[in-house]
Amino acid sequence: MDKKEELLRVLNAKKHQYLKKILLKGIFILFEGCYCPLKLFFLPVKDVESIKSKKLDYGDLLLIEDFIDVEILEEFINSLREGTEFKISSHKIKPKGYFRDIEEDSNKISQQYGGYSPLSNFERKLLKETRSFPKSRLRQWPSKTYLFKFQVENNCNNAYIRKLWESLPLKEGLPVFPECHAAVNWWLDKELSYLTDWTIAFYLPDFSARIKNVKFAKNGFIIDADTDILTVSDLGAKYFIEYENNPQETAELDFSKTNKIHTKDKVGRVYIVIYSKRNPSVRIDYRDYNWKHLYEDREGFDVEYEEEDIDYWVTSGESEEIEFKLEMESDKDKKEFLETVCSFSNSLGGRIFIGIDNNGNPKGLDEMQIEKYQKKIPDLIRNWIEPQVQSKIDVTELRQKKVIMASINKGSQPPYNYRDHGFYIRTGSTDRIATRDELLSLIAEKSKLVTEFFDKGV
Repeated sequence: MDKKEELLRVLNAKKHQYLKKILLKGIFILFEGCYCPLKLFFLPVKDVESIKSKKLDYGDLLLIEDFIDVEILEEFINSLREGTEFKISSHKIKPKGYFRDIEEDSNKISQQYGGYSPLSNFERKLLKETRSFPKSRLRQWPSKTYLFKFQVENNCNNAYIRKLWESLPLKEGLPVFPECHAAVNWWLDKELSYLTDWTIAFYLPDFSARIKNVKFAKNGFIIDADTDILTVSDLGAKYFIEYENNPQETAELDFSKTNKIHTKDKVGRVYIVIYSKRNPSVRIDYRDYNWKHLYEDREGFDVEYEEEDIDYWVTSGESEEIEFKLEMESDKDKKEFLETVCSFSNSLGGRIFIGIDNNGNPKGLDEMQIEKYQKKIPDLIRNWIEPQVQSKIDVTELRQKKVIMASINKGSQPPYNYRDHGFYIRTGSTDRIATRDELLSLIAEKSKLVTEFFDKGV
């Protein structure tokens, strides 16, 4: 079946109570009066309210994150191959090109389309594993990926290459970037920015079932699954658990009887898979979380924390992985917060509790503070810590007081820098500037991670 027709058929079949809006995230280059999509992604998102529409217009470079109706997406798909003019956020685009299969032979594609650049091995591997691409969006559903390659004119591509390292104009209310390249990398998630240029990607969710969230306590995990086509009795689940004192166990869970996994000790890592009993070899959805090392997959582990777990972390006091902040009002508060974010990223990762004093007493935050901090914290991290770090902001309750928990991953690209302040590491419950030898050790760690990454055949 033609890829365009298949995409339209699947999209029409997936019109569902969850799929009313599609998130559009893209970068466009202005050429001869029309915007050409450099990288454009259509992503299914359930929690529409959590994402704000944004448009940064630098003239020749346009960055958009916005929601469109499913019907508009269908119209856009119909306009693709014909190269008919289409409007996105009131801007004219003309996306002529062709659909391609991720598994297609790159030499054949190259010959058929006059040497047009095929997918890289890295890109192909990422797209095969759609559950981790990109983690922050697709974790809401398993998804199938469709790619459309924009057939850019040579003159347009040459114009973009020239602009790549040119300074962007200063515009009131818009972020400042030294050049176009920096803006592209900042705007997109790490995984997205690695995709080849002139790519449009569509992700359509599989609604047969999904893991909605995982609630955990010291004695076990409760798995909350959403089902559509399948029933709970159709679902099977398998899990792997590694305890902090090293013993491991793997077993099966019968959803028709219980949705709780009982644990015997403090858990270091848990990996959960759900599948259809009709087709046991196909993984429908999964979650993978490592409490010790805070893998990047943590971003997609949709955890509902229980008060007893928060209380356990807080009563243990500040440590190598736990920090308390009473509030985030003064410049000193923000500076200390960013020092901790930087040090966690360069060390083991950790959690920063806001609304708790230095002695571990929850003072709580009011609704105005919570709303303010939920907006401020991601901006602070994005603007001051480089390279970008993985973080997650949760609002939780402890002893009838609302507090914020900012979870910071151990970074995969050390060393991390608190811009204009230095490279921080964590020692005990203290943040401090890394010594020369410690900095060299972090650089060596990055080299090792890169070597391991490529040794895996990515």
